[in-house]
Amino acid sequence: MKQHRIIIWTKSVSDFVNDNVYGIGVQLYFWAQTFADNGWQVTSYTNQKTYSKDGICFKHISHWGKLEIVHEWLIILLELLITRPTLIISRGADRGVYPLAIISRCLGVKYVFFSASDVNFEPGKELIAGGKHNRRLWQQAVRKLRYIVVQNRHQQTTLKHNYDKESLLLCNLWGKVKSFQTTGLPTDVVWVANFRRLKRAEWMVNAAKAMPEYDFTLIGGPSEKEKEYYAQIEEEAKTIPNLHFLGKKSFFEANAIIAKSKILCCTSTFEGFPNTFLQAWANKKPIISTVNPSDVISTYNLGNVVDTEESFQQSIRALLSDSEIYSAKQRAVLDYFERNHSPEISYNKLMDYIDVSQG
Repeated sequence: MKQHRIIIWTKSVSDFVNDNVYGIGVQLYFWAQTFADNGWQVTSYTNQKTYSKDGICFKHISHWGKLEIVHEWLIILLELLITRPTLIISRGADRGVYPLAIISRCLGVKYVFFSASDVNFEPGKELIAGGKHNRRLWQQAVRKLRYIVVQNRHQQTTLKHNYDKESLLLCNLWGKVKSFQTTGLPTDVVWVANFRRLKRAEWMVNAAKAMPEYDFTLIGGPSEKEKEYYAQIEEEAKTIPNLHFLGKKSFFEANAIIAKSKILCCTSTFEGFPNTFLQAWANKKPIISTVNPSDVISTYNLGNVVDTEESFQQSIRALLSDSEIYSAKQRAVLDYFERNHSPEISYNKLMDYIDVSQG
């Protein structure tokens, strides 16, 4: 039987396996891993020399500077003609989705787009670099897409309302995570995100001030456009003895720290389905969050959902001070995680959705 071939169209997987990034690269790495485990030939891309790792072939692609838009179209066409993949996957809103959608359709290659941020199906609100031109290309791309995987019901609803598009609602999956030893003391409450104002790291700063009996830890790198915010939080953290500002850490270092914590916190104004949630639940940790994708936290008792800074602090105190409630949430986390984020379950659902046996 002919081996299926898949292209994971991104450089973020290569970044991830070299401990340089988490976010979009995390999920696409786990998908690449899952496809490789199911016998697929897996290709992705890199800024480095061509190499292979974890069952994935990473091919070097150079940049063309001012001709980058032309290069995007040419490299997509050439790669599809050379590789002849059964399937292409990409994730996150980007102008490059447009040529992927057009060329894959012309060549009869199935292309699955995975959504990321909740706002990317709301015209005018998309998180896309490069201005109005790139936003228009993205909006046109959505109209061309046939297979779209969303992370939560909000994304599914906005996609249907604004683009009249159906989609597959599929929970983020969780694969094998290599062990990584890290130094540092255990912490009570941990927060992991890029430092952007919409993530509201100041809630953790204020909580640490209000609860000196607990240890708080902040992990994350600066956003390119909000370095002042990062510096502001870092400086304030130096004045609070029970608040540890660790800055940017690799996915594996962050995972080890989460494993030593008691609670993971999310204070964002909006999210898709954060990978940090999966890190917490994989390590049997409940979460306190301002976002509740598809209501999973409240439905399955995986932590507490809050909507104000006051309730955020109250939830931390309540969860850390009551061992029975904490243990009940840990049991719920374990049960939910094993039933909903298995790579094999996600893989089978995706295969049913796109039916690779056809065309």
